[in-house]
Amino acid sequence: SNVFSIDRDWKWEQLTFIPILVSIVLLTMTALSTYAKPEHIMAEFARCWIYMGVLWLTWVYDPEQHPNGCVAVQFQPEFKSCLSRAETDVLWWVLVMLIGTLLIHVLVNVLYPAAVDNAFWGKGITWFWRLREVEEEPGVFTYRPEGWFSCRRMRIQYTGEVDVSTGLPDGAGAWVADTYHGEAMRGYWDQGVPVAPAFARQVGTSAVFVKLCIGIVSNRGEDLVKELRAFHWKPRARGTMQYGEAHVETSITGGYFPFLPYCERVTCFDSLNGLAPRVKVNVTRLHSLLGAPKAELREALIFVHGFNCPIAHAAERFAQLLALGRMPGHIAPFVYSWAAGR
Repeated sequence: SNVFSIDRDWKWEQLTFIPILVSIVLLTMTALSTYAKPEHIMAEFARCWIYMGVLWLTWVYDPEQHPNGCVAVQFQPEFKSCLSRAETDVLWWVLVMLIGTLLIHVLVNVLYPAAVDNAFWGKGITWFWRLREVEEEPGVFTYRPEGWFSCRRMRIQYTGEVDVSTGLPDGAGAWVADTYHGEAMRGYWDQGVPVAPAFARQVGTSAVFVKLCIGIVSNRGEDLVKELRAFHWKPRARGTMQYGEAHVETSITGGYFPFLPYCERVTCFDSLNGLAPRVKVNVTRLHSLLGAPKAELREALIFVHGFNCPIAHAAERFAQLLALGRMPGHIAPFVYSWAAGR
């Protein structure tokens, strides 16, 4: 009347194609879904292995080998497993696949990013990603997004101002990378590095990011650049003020990104007279990207944080608030960071 009451030998000889077919379908669906939408790949495959393990445990289960309904492990009077050989093999197979998935996760998300950060010891662009310039189209390059592990070539393109002496993007421009996690970005560059203000949209997920400039004025003891994310139990103030401009990237639509908002860089100034014009320039740039009419800066919005708050956290929270709240063009944003301890 059910799968457990069918004769075991006949079931293995005549019906084993059923779990094999279901397993193939599960694996194929997981592979296709993660290929079309490469999000949470390791979690999806881990779920697939668990589903297949449950399927095969159900298939190999034989009531005759468990006449007393014993549990998997008995501790009295001695440690003893009552799993059959087939059930043990299935559990070991699931465990091996889960460990293999974990090792691949470490390779892809820990070791590979570390190698990328070092540009594969200075050879990554040509040696691993196989970057090639398209001669017929200025500013267009092709590369292999997974390096050696990829047969396809994707395009990246920059259109905008370039520093003639270095050949690097410098000034206003637009960048497009057509991979799933690539970005279409409009903004500003400083010697090849994207800086605020900028707007970006992720190609595959349509998540939208905004990069803003926040003026920082601080009298706390922590250095504005070297100790951006540090703070101490005992408040430490300094006799002079520090002035800087923080570039903060935020997410305003799409999925949850645990690393955002993030304060990427801080440029220091000698005085408020040096910082204020810079903030004004960046607000003007922001509204030119939006296509909004120019607005004269008449007000400043100052964010004052509380305890337990490093300088970077204050700038990140304020930038996220401004990005979601669509700050008017006549307001200059500033963070005042005081000597707050824990």
